Amino acid sequence: IRKRKTIFFTALLTGVLVLPVIFIGVWNSVTDFRTAYVQALLFLEIMNWYDGIVVDSVWVRYSKFWMIKGTEDLPYVKDIKSVLSKRIAASVLYLPIAALIAWFSILIAE
Repeated sequence: IRKRKTIFFTALLTGVLVLPVIFIGVWNSVTDFRTAYVQALLFLEIMNWYDGIVVDSVWVRYSKFWMIKGTEDLPYVKDIKSVLSKRIAASVLYLPIAALIAWFSILIAE
């Protein structure tokens, strides 16, 4: 479990912090903060809601990959209220993170 957790969080941080900067600053060559912020926020929000709906509600629920040995008989139960509350909280958290990503993107683009 610890090994999977380390791999997961490494991929998550790379996906959340590094990839948007590369896409916005290098690939799109955005040089103004507003455009970079909107693109970063869209990237983060789409990823957030996709993770909540597809990954948490579908893939984790029905895939054997996430099954921990010895817990095969325990059902995966995450109600819609907890999924929505987590996603709304993340949406609020991503507002300042998008600003940070936009700032780094502009630095790289210049």
